[in-house]
Amino acid sequence: MNRLILTAAIGSMWLVSCTSQPKEQTHEGHDHEGHDHGTVVETAAGTSGINLVNGAKWKVDSEMLPHLDSMEQEIQSFSGSGLEDYHALAAGLKGHLNHFVSACTMKGQGHEELHKWLEPFMGKVDELAKAANADQAATQLQGIKDTAVEFHDYFE
Repeated sequence: MNRLILTAAIGSMWLVSCTSQPKEQTHEGHDHEGHDHGTVVETAAGTSGINLVNGAKWKVDSEMLPHLDSMEQEIQSFSGSGLEDYHALAAGLKGHLNHFVSACTMKGQGHEELHKWLEPFMGKVDELAKAANADQAATQLQGIKDTAVEFHDYFE
């Protein structure tokens, strides 16, 4: 029950913080609003559902990147093997995610595309936190690693 409440609270905070900030999302140095960037092309045969603009990656707010870097570093340096270790990793990642989300000031199409990546990533972290044994946790961690790498296919 507490996990459900925590997940709902994080999701609500994420939605509010991402949409209530004044800064505009930019791509290649200019605002999205009021510009026609051409056709949005789906990439990776639709496996992730994330779109690029004419093959170019979306720019992520510079304030968000340190939190992403911290998450990636924690994922890559993880050397635990017991279930408690995996659960501690999940708790740490949730803390980084809270900071990542609270730093979000993106808007427009780039913001929407970021959500397509972030929602599954957050779900995988939640599943890691719920893992019932170390083998299950190791499988969840691999999914988190794969999703973290995928970020760089679509965002910079």
